[in-house]
Amino acid sequence: MISWMHNRIVLTETFFGRPVKPFHLGLLIATATVGILLAFTHDTAWHGVPGKTLGVLALVSSLFLFFGWVTNTENITEWGLLLAAGVWVSRMFYILISGKAVFNLPAASFFLSLAWVVVAAGAYLIERMDNADIET
Repeated sequence: MISWMHNRIVLTETFFGRPVKPFHLGLLIATATVGILLAFTHDTAWHGVPGKTLGVLALVSSLFLFFGWVTNTENITEWGLLLAAGVWVSRMFYILISGKAVFNLPAASFFLSLAWVVVAAGAYLIERMDNADIET
């Protein structure tokens, strides 16, 4: 169900008593997937410490998003969103500086990473605006 609050649309559905946040859920799934692939598989482009580090940061971000939702803690959720944005920006720039992000398959990865940066940053800004409305 959707309701209007302060001239904005607000989702009123809950799952286990927690508000449904589709941006967070999509970001959590995508970031966890990249985290698992980077941290636990041998990818030729991301081998070594940088890839494993980015994978672990992606998994930490996913855990922050999950536990922020379970505990209904805005600060943990905001840190998860910021960390997810950082992970996707790092992935995007790695693809860009690798020199393959022009007209081939890595270009799609570059633009998908850019899309997830926009989702993470937008969700963070929405979260901050919600907190500002509550505090005033």
